[in-house]
Amino acid sequence: MDAIVTTATPGPSNAQVEAANKNKLITKMTCGSNTFGNLFSIAMLKCSNPQAELPGRTT
Repeated sequence: MDAIVTTATPGPSNAQVEAANKNKLITKMTCGSNTFGNLFSIAMLKCSNPQAELPGRTT
């Protein structure tokens, strides 16, 4: 019966927990930066999927 109550109780979803973990990791990565702009730039790079075109390579 306790498992049913625990399952029905609202709480943070797995996606919310993973997003919070990712934000904590990004904050630790930018420990040396002094501005919010630097933190925001790193967060945008980590959350996007940049694909750089390398010379001499075909996809």
